[in-house]
Amino acid sequence: MEPRNLENLRGELETLLQKRGVRGVSVALNGPVSHLDLAVGTSDGFAPLTPRHWMEHASLSKTVASVFATQYFTEKGIALTESVNLLLARTASPFRLRVAEGKIPQAWAESVQLRHLMDHSGLGMHYVHGVPLDTDFPAVLSLISGERRDLGYEAIEVSKEPGACFGYSGGGFLVLQHLIEEMEGKAIEAVCRPFLDVTGLGDFSFDPRALPRAQSRYALGFSDAGEVIAPPVGRLAFPAFAAGGLGTPRALANFWAELIAAYSDPSAKVPILHATAVAVLRDHVRDLGSVDFMGACMGLGVFVMDAGPNKVAVHQAANEGFRGVYIACFEGPDAGKVMVVLSNGDNNATLLNAEVTRLLLCRWGWQGISIAALKADADFAFAGIPQEQIVNQAYKALVFSAFEPSQAGRAG
Repeated sequence: MEPRNLENLRGELETLLQKRGVRGVSVALNGPVSHLDLAVGTSDGFAPLTPRHWMEHASLSKTVASVFATQYFTEKGIALTESVNLLLARTASPFRLRVAEGKIPQAWAESVQLRHLMDHSGLGMHYVHGVPLDTDFPAVLSLISGERRDLGYEAIEVSKEPGACFGYSGGGFLVLQHLIEEMEGKAIEAVCRPFLDVTGLGDFSFDPRALPRAQSRYALGFSDAGEVIAPPVGRLAFPAFAAGGLGTPRALANFWAELIAAYSDPSAKVPILHATAVAVLRDHVRDLGSVDFMGACMGLGVFVMDAGPNKVAVHQAANEGFRGVYIACFEGPDAGKVMVVLSNGDNNATLLNAEVTRLLLCRWGWQGISIAALKADADFAFAGIPQEQIVNQAYKALVFSAFEPSQAGRAG
């Protein structure tokens, strides 16, 4: 079934929206032949939400950041196994990774590699904090060096053996952003803009400020109580690579089309290198604890799992007032199918997104997914779960648990 045949789901999406008390949800779907964009609810509590509205992508930004960074370093002839401190030493930055106090080998600081910043096996700082838009966003250096504890940012330190275990880390992406900005001598949005423009992300930006091309198209974020986040703006600003991307679901779906094309065909004339896609989606994929966290192995900025004969990439997103998730099939009989779901709500929006995703998977007909599991009654209790883990644990329980292992996995 092609996405265009799912247009009649609008009424069911509106019912789910009312059930969860969320203001709006916007969906972008890619199929082999057709695309579909759907939006229901409101962007600000009054005006209709449309597919052209920009919403915070939160941690979905990590995928874009990782693909960009992988290609950036590849084109410069820098291996992803290079020491981060060695690269920092070649710049004017005063920042160096240091070990935390205690019985931790000093050598660990020098052992953090570029790939460890993107696969959550190098540093800590699970959650990155938002900053009001009416203040200048602080330099990333001040966030990673501990100068802005007033904003909730402790100094980034090495507290585990690099590459040995998974621990979700927004901090790794802060260091990655700082390194590239220092190497280029300009802000990350300016560095990335040419890449974003040719990879389908014209309606996406790492710049938190209101941009002329998106004027009047920014959806407001809402709490579960229905209050606008950081009124009157309706959102906070976040560090770019870790959680700061804004844009339309369609932009991210377009980006995934480019990434899948690059992965699938070494000779494809697309802006993302085949080597980049393979590095992100295959070569660095492993389980160092991410299966327990998300139900999936960890690549570079993406979680990767089987769905029967398919290989799929997934990621979760949560900023104040916004929640999101994507599922992208990059290998197998359903290769090219992508769904991006963004909503302007808090924890209740996580449940909404899970229900929307379950509905779409049931109707769309992906292989390797248990329809019975998706149709079964299911809910998710927030009690006892740390706030920063609600989003991944909810999607794991409500959606990803229906993904079946491959035949090879069963045989093993």
